[in-house]
Amino acid sequence: MNPLVTYSLARLVIFVGTLGVLIWAGAGQVWAIILAAVISMLLSYVLLRGLRDQVAVQVAERVSRRTAGRGSGSDEQVEDDAVDARTDRRPSLDEPGA
Repeated sequence: MNPLVTYSLARLVIFVGTLGVLIWAGAGQVWAIILAAVISMLLSYVLLRGLRDQVAVQVAERVSRRTAGRGSGSDEQVEDDAVDARTDRRPSLDEPGA
């Protein structure tokens, strides 16, 4: 299964489980949701490190594949060249006849 899907489902399970425990313990619904969000975030940070690392590697590989196809003719470079060419043709205000 895709590591991103696995990580997301694991975080959801931790949140729902934490929320269930807090509601069972008698916390009000609003406080239970807020506390469940904070507690599940901390638990996910500690318990899901391996999955988070797998997701990070997957995202980094995807980004590197997308940027690998771009050579020196990237959009930014083409735009910079066009701006430079346009400013080179403009006469300066210091030049006579401008």
